[in-house]
Amino acid sequence: MKSPASAGHSMLWLNITRYCNNLLLITLFIFSLQLAAFAAEDSKQPAQGKILTTEDFPEAWPQTRKVFELDLPYEDRINMIIQILDKESVELSLSRLDEYMMYTMGGYWIYYWKTTYGEDDIPLKPGICRKDTICIIANRRFLKLIDELSKLPKEKAANLVGREMSSALSEYTRLWDEQIFYSPRLKKIEYRDPNRPTRAFQMTTKDGKPTLLAMRLKVLTLALIAGNLRLHQTQPEVGKVLEAALEQRNNFYENPIFRKIAAARMLINGSLYQRQILATAVLGTYVDPARQEEILGQFRCKLKTEKLQPYNVLVIRYGRIFREYGPSRFSEGDLIVKYLEPLDDFKFDGIVNAAIKARQQNTIPTEPVE
Repeated sequence: MKSPASAGHSMLWLNITRYCNNLLLITLFIFSLQLAAFAAEDSKQPAQGKILTTEDFPEAWPQTRKVFELDLPYEDRINMIIQILDKESVELSLSRLDEYMMYTMGGYWIYYWKTTYGEDDIPLKPGICRKDTICIIANRRFLKLIDELSKLPKEKAANLVGREMSSALSEYTRLWDEQIFYSPRLKKIEYRDPNRPTRAFQMTTKDGKPTLLAMRLKVLTLALIAGNLRLHQTQPEVGKVLEAALEQRNNFYENPIFRKIAAARMLINGSLYQRQILATAVLGTYVDPARQEEILGQFRCKLKTEKLQPYNVLVIRYGRIFREYGPSRFSEGDLIVKYLEPLDDFKFDGIVNAAIKARQQNTIPTEPVE
């Protein structure tokens, strides 16, 4: 006969054992259900994941954008981009300068990307839009055009660039007005319409249509090309771009209904007021090289010279950098691109006014700069 204490201990141990066994059975049952679910899910999947091709994306997308979306090594995508550019005529490449992702395929530009703004960003500081220049000269389509247009007769090149600039400026203006209408928090509270919908900047659209950011870079790219190739017949188009840019600057600098922080963002990211590129375009299309040097000397400004590689090499200056390449893979190319170094509003206005006066009177102002 067992004592009551021994019998109690035995019963407790038996209950614990049964509990553990039941818990183990429940755990195994749940695990088996999960395995069955995983097996069922796997049965719905193809044996190998589908490799996307350019046909899998919306037809309206430009071919270059489709390539960027492919799950392929970066080198392979670059080679595909080069093949696309090889087949483009000069006219087609000019029309496709509104492909936004071609401007952001570089790596250096991100170091110049300003995302926060303050009251002191207006007036704009020198060099604040440096990223725009980096984006443009890292665009392989720009490199292709600056080379191929330089080999055409000046009159033909000017006609192609001027016509495209006029068309691009018209579409840019429409998108700018639309963005001004929808921009959130651009106006001070007392001037806002609480019932008006808002919309932030769009980099790309699902339907493949160009955005304000893309058209802005297209207009600036065309202006930089005109200035570098000294396409004097594009003066009317460059003048209209300059006029639009100054109107944007003056409006945001002086109109009290705008919040300075939001106005700075619009000027930096959305406007045509890019002093380095605009001044380069005006000097290159308004005056001859000798007078250009006199004006630059008068305002103590310099042109920066970039020796860039052609569009059809894998590793280009300002392109996306991989660790395995290193700086030794970069070498100076034969494409010469020039643009003004950073300058403030005072020097920009002085250079532009001097170039306009020299064009009108065929003289260079000689009065000293204050």
